[in-house]
Amino acid sequence: MVNRLGCALSSVFQRFMPDPFLFALILTFVAMLLALGFTEQPVFEAAELPDGTIEHQEVLDEDGEPVTRATTIMDVLNAWRGVDPRTGRVAWDNGFWGLLAFAMQMSLILVTGYALATSRPVRFVLNWFAAIPKTSASGAATVALVAMLAGLINWGFGLVVGAVLAKKMAALARTSGIKMHYPLLGAAGYMGLLVWHGGLSGSAPLEIAGAVHGDAAIPVSETLFGAMNLLTNALLLVAVPVLFYLMAPKREGEIVEIRPDQMLPHEADRHFPPADEGEPKPADLERDPADAQSKGAAPEGEAPPSGRAPDEASPQDKLTVGDKLNRSPLTTVLICLIAFAVIVNDLLEGRFNLDLFTVPFLFLFFGLLAHWRPIHYVRAVGQGTSGAAGILLQFPFYAGIFGILVGTGLNDVIVEWISAAATQETLPVLSFLSAAVVNMFIPSGGGQWAVQGEIALGSAARLGIDPALAVMFVAYGDQITNMLQPFWALALLGITGLRARDIMGYTAAIMLLVLPIFLVLITAFALASAVAPPAP
Repeated sequence: MVNRLGCALSSVFQRFMPDPFLFALILTFVAMLLALGFTEQPVFEAAELPDGTIEHQEVLDEDGEPVTRATTIMDVLNAWRGVDPRTGRVAWDNGFWGLLAFAMQMSLILVTGYALATSRPVRFVLNWFAAIPKTSASGAATVALVAMLAGLINWGFGLVVGAVLAKKMAALARTSGIKMHYPLLGAAGYMGLLVWHGGLSGSAPLEIAGAVHGDAAIPVSETLFGAMNLLTNALLLVAVPVLFYLMAPKREGEIVEIRPDQMLPHEADRHFPPADEGEPKPADLERDPADAQSKGAAPEGEAPPSGRAPDEASPQDKLTVGDKLNRSPLTTVLICLIAFAVIVNDLLEGRFNLDLFTVPFLFLFFGLLAHWRPIHYVRAVGQGTSGAAGILLQFPFYAGIFGILVGTGLNDVIVEWISAAATQETLPVLSFLSAAVVNMFIPSGGGQWAVQGEIALGSAARLGIDPALAVMFVAYGDQITNMLQPFWALALLGITGLRARDIMGYTAAIMLLVLPIFLVLITAFALASAVAPPAP
């Protein structure tokens, strides 16, 4: 049954799944139409203050309630653009360009995660894992387990480790004469995004743990390290690999192997940076042989020319001071000592927190130390930036969708539709479902918590449910529809050479199959911890 479900959904997605960028554009149109159909806007009027300045104030009716009007297309476009409805001026921290800083942060997490995943120590571990499985079933199960474990450490790390391991395993299998279904391996490599929000880089738990400005902080000991989250992740770590094992194609004719153009000839994975100083750069290896020969590089099968780039000088060449600095681990050690001293100082003074700033900071310097030589880390980061291209292109459009949802009040409408009728028994599932829906429009854990967190915590307080559990209800809903939303798969697709339609059928099947785990656990823990709601 599991195999048939995976094959059926894969066939559907192969036929109907658009490119992730088009998916973002379609969601933009959907958000605009929903805002036009289901929201209203407050009416503002200009009032002159005693000091002569003009202030825009909401117009109130006789009962003191805000006067509203129907939402117009210009209201929606202004919200998308980031125009303040009170002043008519563009607010650059809202709308289309409102998530630039967050996009940079997400790109850094991805790039530093990639650099660490492709370092020699991590590569050694991945090589070992890649050589173990001998079938598509065992290969997919192994990739899923490793990707999930890495995703619990950091979402970017898990995404890259899963992609690199899937590609490495498929390439090794092909060169060894073992048939492995590459799309299934790619889907398994995406499983870190199924558990990430319950891991150490989970946005909502980390943000509420460092809450400021009057918000009540909830420590990660009650969210990430709470009993519900630990049990949920433990069950997923067992169930998901088993499901991938069962989902593998049974007939040899159904297996789609990695293509030669998706791998470097005679190499298992062209995305690893060179391990030895004398190796040519990956960019040179990937160049077309004719083009490489025209630039002085050796065609495939011939010895490389004597001429090399300055940072690739052979031992017999005279190294410049810059070349020696490029290769010297002394700079690496000194800067990493400084960075780790800062972390130790934060620990001693009680400031250390695994938030969205600390995690990429740690990964950057751990990756630099793992690569040892600065020039090797530079190359790894350079290769990793290509995976961030989709983030850079699509994040403004998702920021625009974010602007529509917040600026028109559509997000409040969606969330309140579900939470208004919630009781102690139904709040966990309704919070989970509302988060799952919102994640399709705002595929960002931090961005989603910004618009849904207050409502989730308020509903929990009203119904006497532990607020730490309410945080995780939203976190779980956010992560489960990553299996339908291809935004975060962009980096994996760039590394593996697969298309979104190749993997999304399998990830959708996993989403449906693990859904009962989330629903049963969140309901059981909520009811077990519920107290009498406070008096109104």
